[in-house]
Amino acid sequence: MMNFVLDDAEFCTKSLDEIAQFLKDRENTAIWYTDDCGLADIRFSPIDSEPLLAAGKLASLRSAPAMKFSASDEAYSDSIFAPSCGYFGSSQLLRVKGNIYPVGDSAIRGITRKLGLYDVHWNRMREFSPAKLSENLNNALDAFGNNGSKCTILVEDEKVRAFNGPNYAICPMTDVMDMMQAWIRRQCPDAKFVIAYANHNIVKWTVDLSAYTKQILKGFPELIANNFTPAFSMRLSHTGDSSVAIIPSLVAGNVYFPISKGLNVEHTKRGGSAAERSDAMKEAVQKSFDGIFPDIEKAAQEIENLHKITVENSHTAVLRGMKSLGMPKAQCIEAAELFASIFPEKATAYDCYMAVVDAYTFVTRDFPDDYRRQFAAADAVGRAIVVIDWDKRQVYFFTSNFRTGKIIPVFKEKPRFYASFRAQKCSALPN
Repeated sequence: MMNFVLDDAEFCTKSLDEIAQFLKDRENTAIWYTDDCGLADIRFSPIDSEPLLAAGKLASLRSAPAMKFSASDEAYSDSIFAPSCGYFGSSQLLRVKGNIYPVGDSAIRGITRKLGLYDVHWNRMREFSPAKLSENLNNALDAFGNNGSKCTILVEDEKVRAFNGPNYAICPMTDVMDMMQAWIRRQCPDAKFVIAYANHNIVKWTVDLSAYTKQILKGFPELIANNFTPAFSMRLSHTGDSSVAIIPSLVAGNVYFPISKGLNVEHTKRGGSAAERSDAMKEAVQKSFDGIFPDIEKAAQEIENLHKITVENSHTAVLRGMKSLGMPKAQCIEAAELFASIFPEKATAYDCYMAVVDAYTFVTRDFPDDYRRQFAAADAVGRAIVVIDWDKRQVYFFTSNFRTGKIIPVFKEKPRFYASFRAQKCSALPN
């Protein structure tokens, strides 16, 4: 098992037993600060930006009588912010009830949100001075901590990995894995585990349901005729927008891609204690498994409905759509060129969506071992139905350049105001 300390550390396996054991080993060493942890109980301090001084600073931290610092040299060094020396860490230590830990990058978003800051403010202050960043963070703690505000903190792999509000509901990833395996044994024993990926922000794995294609996709003969089969992915995170997400997927050949946002179980739950909130979270996750088959069917219906939408200037729509999803540029261009050779003028929204799928398959082809890039591209495919309104992408807007006064058509989703010109809605241009 790899030493999971560095902020960009990753773990990938095609063995269900391996990922289950990995989650178990990881949680056995995790520390949660919950009900008795208030903002008044924590304090930030800077990490010196000079790597050569790391050994002396570590010795000083470990000998301090009022604090306990037990992180490794690697965890400390990885938290240094010194770009000229190749260090891009958080630059911060966090003291919690007499214990002091390096702050992992995955916790920054939660800290800034809780203290009313933006990520960009953290980055600017860190670049200016880690000491000033600590000072400002502590001032924010004083402002919010005076009213007895609480927080939930996760220390994992020797660093602070998550910083959440007082209503955060802990859902152990090992429990989610056990629930899924029990559901598979009960509902679809022929399902197959495909692959799992983990970093400090997220854990994902995919389950193939090809053996149940006729049962799940019985109402969608065209998808079956095109050799699509069903699957689903699990996405777990203590720092993302949802704690647990069950995402319906389709399989084309050996490529698995999500087809909707999925069933999301939010982080917060009601309860007077962390244990009560955790029980409520587990119950919500358990109920979500019963919605897997219906959610796949619902998403498949949304894909079928794309056949009813005709997209004018479809090549432009595909390019802009993939750009808005954040797909890799080279693969987007290749997929768009292939699309234009088949649909030179207009196409259905279904055809446009499949071009996005093609771009994803090119990503898996070009980066067979880069699972981080593959999962990011897969998420983009999942948003292609939820985020993009292909119907609206037929609409043009006239814009007037304030310098030249020239009127030019620009392809936009909706009218917006810019510093250089004003956008006004008009009817779609003819072919």
